[in-house]
Amino acid sequence: MRQPQPIKNPQDLGEIGQECIRRISVLTDPAAFILVTHIFTEHLINQILLKFCQQFDLTDRRKIDLTYSQKLAVVFSIGKLPERLFQNLKRLNKLRNDIAHSIDFDFTKMDLNYHTMMHPDFSPHGFNASYDPAAEQHHVMNIVNVVFVNTYLALHSHGVNELGFKKIPLSAPKKLEYPLATRRRCFRHISGTRALARSTTRILLQVTGLTLMDTNNE
Repeated sequence: MRQPQPIKNPQDLGEIGQECIRRISVLTDPAAFILVTHIFTEHLINQILLKFCQQFDLTDRRKIDLTYSQKLAVVFSIGKLPERLFQNLKRLNKLRNDIAHSIDFDFTKMDLNYHTMMHPDFSPHGFNASYDPAAEQHHVMNIVNVVFVNTYLALHSHGVNELGFKKIPLSAPKKLEYPLATRRRCFRHISGTRALARSTTRILLQVTGLTLMDTNNE
């Protein structure tokens, strides 16, 4: 377990993405995985509000205590989210709330009606969620990874490509110490194909600016 790294610049989506990947890469509990995904999507929603609603700080809980759902609705109503991504984030929020209010939430019954946002390999459709270690692509840890791609990564990419958020340039390429064994554990159930593993890495590099480096010879 790694200690969370302090965020030096909350508007730097490169830094935010790197810290998000650091945190989820060590998780094996699907509930924790969804909670971390939810936290980081809310951070990005807050940054959109700060950028485009400058007359009043809608993220300051001392002044106005908006829920995730309310902030999401504002961002959508001012035209800063496409409807498909808005619907995905609504489903993520409902999933997070269902998990938070149930001591024995069953991931095999979660709503998978997410829109495919990033890559067809990460379509959530056609899964039969299972806790069985032999379930391969149908394992719940694979499915929450698919939710992550179609919510956090899609929102991150939208922020950079459509809303003008920048990955702040670094003096040298920033490398994330993200061992191959950890990557395999994080995405170990995803289809098992080399093509999909390449898709995962390509999306991570695209939206976070990561340079992945192996720290072992696996």
